[in-house]
Amino acid sequence: MEAHAFQPWLGQLTPLNTRQKNLLRCRLKKRPQQDVLHNTEPALKACPHCAADAPPLTPRG
Repeated sequence: MEAHAFQPWLGQLTPLNTRQKNLLRCRLKKRPQQDVLHNTEPALKACPHCAADAPPLTPRG
């Protein structure tokens, strides 16, 4: 999530009740499977599609 989208989301946490905050804490403690897989991606030196240099590339991009 981009920083400009994250800040408004943080502002929505204030009105949560205790039960909702506890549920959120539990969910945040569980790492999504995609985080685990993201760290196992091989380091690319170039785009496999167009052969562009890898440094300017971003995930899914």
